[in-house]
Amino acid sequence: AIAAAARYSRRCHQKSARAGSSMEAVIESLLAFARSAIPTGAESAVQAVQAVLSSVTTDARGAYPLPLCWGNALWAVLACRKHFRAQPAHQRPGVIFSLLATFVLFTMPANLAANWLIFGRTPSALTHPTILPTHLACYAAVLFFPFSLLERVLGSALPYALLDTLGVLDNATTAFNYLEEAYVVSGGSAGVPLPPPL
Repeated sequence: AIAAAARYSRRCHQKSARAGSSMEAVIESLLAFARSAIPTGAESAVQAVQAVLSSVTTDARGAYPLPLCWGNALWAVLACRKHFRAQPAHQRPGVIFSLLATFVLFTMPANLAANWLIFGRTPSALTHPTILPTHLACYAAVLFFPFSLLERVLGSALPYALLDTLGVLDNATTAFNYLEEAYVVSGGSAGVPLPPPL
């Protein structure tokens, strides 16, 4: 079973490496197009775009960028509240259960599952200095903002889609990081070309 898991991890790592390099190639081609389309002297705009793209993609390879952290937490709170609102009034959970369900089922399910079930360790979602405080702040802001204004604004189509996109990017970068770590733990070496799949 361990050997099969290691082979599966190597195959997944190869796919994630190809996907990661493809994502970086797409970003580079978009930036190259932007450089050619923007008049001379506007290079700072291209650098700003590059900084934003990097902050939600390649910077997440070794850290947890704040745009992904806050975007994922806000999306999770809004998505969970939408889900519970669709339930009959007598079946909707209370605030405490809703807070826990939001964190476990919407904000950090991959982190909790990967760390507990695969790596056998305390999830970084519980030890990271910003994850829990960010989740609590987002939950409190959405729940207690006067007239539910924050929930109404962020839950509208465009802001919600943006937050959802940040959540998806968070999931993708988390998957790449865990696949790389699983490969190293299973006997591979970071930065070394992978062997062909067995």
